[in-house]
Amino acid sequence: MNQQNATDQARKGPYPFDYTEYPLPIGTVVDASAGTGKTYAVAAHVTLALATNDSLSIGKILVTTFTRNAAAELRDRVRQRIISTAALLRGASREPADDLDRHLLDGKAGERAVVAGRLERAAAEFDTATIATIHAVCSRVLACAGRQVQYENREDARDRIVAEVVNDELVRESMAGRVWPEDRIVTLVTKAASDPFMEHWIEPATTPESAEAQADRGLLETVGGVITRCVARVHRAMAAQPSYDDLLRLAWEAVKDGSEAVLTQLRDRFTLAIVDEAQDTDPLQWKLFRKLFPGDDERRLITVGDPKQAIYGFRGADVNAYVAFTGDAARRTLPVNRRSDRPIIDTLNAVMDGAVFLANPHDPATPHVRYEPVAAADPQGGARIEGPKPVEFLSVGQTGNQNALTEPVARRIVALLDEKTTRLRQGDSSRPVKPGDIAVIVRTNSVGNQIANRLGQLSIPVVTAGVTSVMKGEMADAIRDLLEAMARPSNPGRIRRVAATRFFGTHSLRDAGSLSDEAIRPVQDTIASLVAVVQRRGIAACGAAITADADMMRCLTAGTAGQRHLADFAHIIELLHEHGPAGGCRPDALLAAFARLQKLDDEHETVVRRVETDDDAVKIMTVHSAKGLEFPCVIVADLWKGERSPHEKDNPGVFHDHRGARRLDLAFAIRKESPTATVALDRLCREERKRLLYVAVTRAQHFLCVLTADAKKKKPDEPAAGTPPAKPRKKKAETQESPVEDPAAQFILSEVLRSDKIGPPRLVADLPALPDRWENPEHARPAAHVDVAPLPAEEVRQTYERTSFSGITARRKKQAADFADTAGGSDEESDGPPLAADEAEAEAAAATGAPGAGAATEFVVPDLPAGKTFGTVVHEIFERVDPGLPLEAHVRAVVGATATSQMFAGHHDAVAEMIVRAMRTPFGGPLGDLCFAGFAAADRLVEMNFEMGLADMTAGVRACDVGRVLADVLPASDPFRGSGYLGDLGGPTFDIPLAGLINGSIDAVLRIDGGPGARPRLVIADYKTNKLHSAAAARPAAAYAPDRLVTAMEEHHYPLQAAIYGTAVYRMLRWRLREDDPSDCLAGIVYAFIRGTRGADAPADAAGRRHGMFVWQPPAVLWPRLSSLFAGARP
Repeated sequence: MNQQNATDQARKGPYPFDYTEYPLPIGTVVDASAGTGKTYAVAAHVTLALATNDSLSIGKILVTTFTRNAAAELRDRVRQRIISTAALLRGASREPADDLDRHLLDGKAGERAVVAGRLERAAAEFDTATIATIHAVCSRVLACAGRQVQYENREDARDRIVAEVVNDELVRESMAGRVWPEDRIVTLVTKAASDPFMEHWIEPATTPESAEAQADRGLLETVGGVITRCVARVHRAMAAQPSYDDLLRLAWEAVKDGSEAVLTQLRDRFTLAIVDEAQDTDPLQWKLFRKLFPGDDERRLITVGDPKQAIYGFRGADVNAYVAFTGDAARRTLPVNRRSDRPIIDTLNAVMDGAVFLANPHDPATPHVRYEPVAAADPQGGARIEGPKPVEFLSVGQTGNQNALTEPVARRIVALLDEKTTRLRQGDSSRPVKPGDIAVIVRTNSVGNQIANRLGQLSIPVVTAGVTSVMKGEMADAIRDLLEAMARPSNPGRIRRVAATRFFGTHSLRDAGSLSDEAIRPVQDTIASLVAVVQRRGIAACGAAITADADMMRCLTAGTAGQRHLADFAHIIELLHEHGPAGGCRPDALLAAFARLQKLDDEHETVVRRVETDDDAVKIMTVHSAKGLEFPCVIVADLWKGERSPHEKDNPGVFHDHRGARRLDLAFAIRKESPTATVALDRLCREERKRLLYVAVTRAQHFLCVLTADAKKKKPDEPAAGTPPAKPRKKKAETQESPVEDPAAQFILSEVLRSDKIGPPRLVADLPALPDRWENPEHARPAAHVDVAPLPAEEVRQTYERTSFSGITARRKKQAADFADTAGGSDEESDGPPLAADEAEAEAAAATGAPGAGAATEFVVPDLPAGKTFGTVVHEIFERVDPGLPLEAHVRAVVGATATSQMFAGHHDAVAEMIVRAMRTPFGGPLGDLCFAGFAAADRLVEMNFEMGLADMTAGVRACDVGRVLADVLPASDPFRGSGYLGDLGGPTFDIPLAGLINGSIDAVLRIDGGPGARPRLVIADYKTNKLHSAAAARPAAAYAPDRLVTAMEEHHYPLQAAIYGTAVYRMLRWRLREDDPSDCLAGIVYAFIRGTRGADAPADAAGRRHGMFVWQPPAVLWPRLSSLFAGARP
């Protein structure tokens, strides 16, 4: 054990998490109960690490979490914390947020400046950070191992491959006289393929053993071989395009069996790793992390999680793996709940005292996971709910039916909305509870839908989220019918069926079947038009066409569920666009994508239903959807039955044996369940139900209502729930006694919440009766006088449009009536007038001067095609080139793979040489010897697409205003000052409105390292393949001389393009760095006219300028001026 590890052992804890402790002991586990600020702590620790460790860059930090949504939120929170702390250290006028801020402010002024510089550098380099899901991390592991894989969710491909492999294997088995149920073998193979550490389970033999048990054993040993062979074939078939499970397995195999060089590269890549939501990991993930962070060096693996919230077992997460891999680790705790009011925390601490969420089968007295009390953020704080108790247990009586929860929930909501009895305190005042303050958390979709329907009947606004898959609702059925009709528009049956959907909704399905051909012809015509749109432009354009059809949208949004239908429609179209075929396609291909999406689990983040509106409405959510969220008032509605549902029993059992190994119960193949598996699975189910209950009750901020029920009674001669019925027998005298409780049907509520601490629950009968219709008090108040807006004039004035540089120059061309001008923006479409040969020679000599003039005339411009297509392909080649590889060979390979059209036949060598020269040509001028080849891939952002917001048309901003700002700001030495171009740009031919959005694509943004303590600066680069020379010129190279490039820039209006691009990057920096004016980060703009670039030895003129390279470095004040102009501040 090295000295650092010995020190870490001495600091094992558990101790409260300290925002100023760095470094944490190697392998530290941060226990984060619900509401204690887990994400906040992760962001703070990353910020502390960057501020403290000068050798740690943001690119060496790895943070992984469970879902893409969580990863996106974590990225945003980490970046915001870095930026806000840096601003505080620079003197921002705000109070320190926590101990971390105070700790960093305690340093001397010089130290604070250094720390601020480190954080600013991290903010500028934030794109190099790896904050992603485990699957995105696995793809990077495989890339380091030299394997490039597509890791899109290929569950549909996996399902197909599993089905094919199992079918082949079962055919062979049948030839040997063995017949297996195909559906069950498919399910077992799918389970086994997802976890390479899972072992088969066959119940051990007993003495004596029945003949039936012996026969079953022989069958299961045979089926074990079938499953093993199928899994091996599935793994081989999925290697090229793996599913998520395969991706994780391949990454593990890469580090387990890979070379030491791969491991070294990965370990050098990351110095600090934080595993967020660690309770939702599995054994394979832990083995991967342990391989990358073995704990024998200075690199740190920190895990953050709460095993009490481990509720994703159905997705393969294994809380037992978390317990096993973190059992002996140093521990820190987040002991303060910052979500709930103190009375709620005190009540939960009391009623959940001693609750066990994961038992220890070997030692029941020391459970693996139990409730840990937390403190309130305000120890003296009181309840902010006025009227009811902050925590209420509402008894629904004796029932075993989940449907019995609907009316009690509705009555509790109506009572909460009564402003006479219930209010929420805000500071010194209070307000009524609004529908949007209330969340109903359910465990099952059916309960949530029933409650939503009942609230709708009462006219209480309600929205649902995560209650079911968007692919399994009414709108999904309608879209499927629409696609089927589009696939066969001549089929009258399909046309009649779609006529009965929400899109045309004037007929019932029964009536639609009897419609005449004449009556369905308008529907058929609409379907035909949509088919044409899909085939030409794709599903997104089809969705836009539907929303533009007033009649279809009127039908779609009719009724009280209109917003729900509209939200589902938009969601499904978006999913088909994202996961279906790209661009124009056949409807059959969309139907296939639709079927794949329908197969995803209801709780899968891709298809989980979205909230249909942001209006003030009661939210109904499943526990899984509500995890991580908080609400002012929460009602938890479930009976919390302890037995497994029929759906859960109809899946193969996965459990842990006495050694802790994961086991797959093979008895599922013969429609049985082994006794050991039954016991283990029943226990796992009850424990997961308990954790679901914990997640549900910890969402509340100010009010919590938990529905409780008494178990339904049974007669003594009735079997316990879940046991097979006994043979009929005579009733004995004791059967006439009073009913007794069914032990198997006991609700787990009593195992989590201590009845002695709850006290007598409130009865539903104590709540007000339900009205026929709820009246919103806001609507009952007298409305203030409102002036009605006049009807619009006959002509509606446009105030918004989308434009681009190409759009501006195209409009300018029409307005100028100057047909010799080119349409700027399509820089490869027209090359502009070439120079006369003699004039070019003179300018070249003047530009290069002695001794460069001679060199200028020796270069031969390659004779290559011209035009837009040529330029597009060359741009793609530049995008794909990696300067870190051997340049000549790599560029030739990229050219060969990219320039495949007939246009490039015979030109591959010349194109490759031209690109290599362009990559190596110094930019010159103020950027000196910098060149494209000198920027590593990590310092080069290619094809930065942007959409930049502009003021609306009422602000009156015009393109000519850009010319006026340039004329006002640019110094006399600027290259565009001497020609009169700024006057043209500020003149009437550019009187073109700029309003709404302007978009574009910057070829490359390059990062110049600012050195220790300094933030990097950015260069905006654009590649131009314009043919500036004349084929008849004696010296074509002269057309690319530095002074001639100024003329070329003006002829194509590239100063306007550069101004737009620079402002877009400026605004991006302002958003990313959270600074008012980051203009000093813009180092300059490079336009590379690549036909005329000379390579590393390109001659320079007296100002250091190079042939083919135009560098513009306007004053920094230009960018805030242009940004303000685009926001509406005209000069």
